[in-house]
Amino acid sequence: ENPEHTLSDSARFLLEEENFLEAKYLNTIPAYKQFSEDFPQSRYSEEIEKCVNGLFAEMHDAFRNVKTVNVLIQDTYGARTSNNFPFEKIVRVFFENLAGWEVFINTSMSTDAILMVKSDYHPSSRFYIGGDIEEARGNQYTSARVNGNIQLSVPGIVNFKEKFSGFKEPPDRISRRYTPNDAPFWEIFAQEGSFTSTMISLCKKTFGTHFLVSMSLSPFVVKYLDLNPYNDKYNIRKFATDEVLLSDDIF
Repeated sequence: ENPEHTLSDSARFLLEEENFLEAKYLNTIPAYKQFSEDFPQSRYSEEIEKCVNGLFAEMHDAFRNVKTVNVLIQDTYGARTSNNFPFEKIVRVFFENLAGWEVFINTSMSTDAILMVKSDYHPSSRFYIGGDIEEARGNQYTSARVNGNIQLSVPGIVNFKEKFSGFKEPPDRISRRYTPNDAPFWEIFAQEGSFTSTMISLCKKTFGTHFLVSMSLSPFVVKYLDLNPYNDKYNIRKFATDEVLLSDDIF
């Protein structure tokens, strides 16, 4: 027996096992797809297939052949602001990182599915006395409101629609927010009924409850922390878990 050949086989089996465990740990379609591409004749092929089928067991039939999605984002603002809200990043977490769809933003090319996001933002100010802080006196943009809707469709087959909204009450105590850019828009992304929680409800309709279980446990959700400049969580785990607990078919 050739020791070098035996060592090579052993090393390959070890590498294959490590990659399989990593794919199981991530438990996402892209992770399983990457493993299958790296190890096309794997001893774990059947188990990988079972994992993929398990994630999409409850998927709506209209979306089973979807590989690409065009995300159309239309924002309007009640005042001029240079804020760049994380719609694209949120959608990529759900559709790309977890479901394995290829995401295009405002493209003119034909795609299997279309996600349209329309939102209307309004920063608002409150007059503060300021106490001993002279520069903090006057109008401060301490409140924000958003209303919008999400529409996910496979043209000519299915069309899901959801509304979302959010409102941040102005605080009683002083807060230095001099311009509409400073309005607390980021905070309303973490509220119940926000764009984030509404997208999760949409994912439940599209992919099913088991997909939400994967979402609530996925390490990709941890990476979501860097979407907010204040490093706040957007409660993806909470919203996904809440949707799971409300489902009768998971138990």
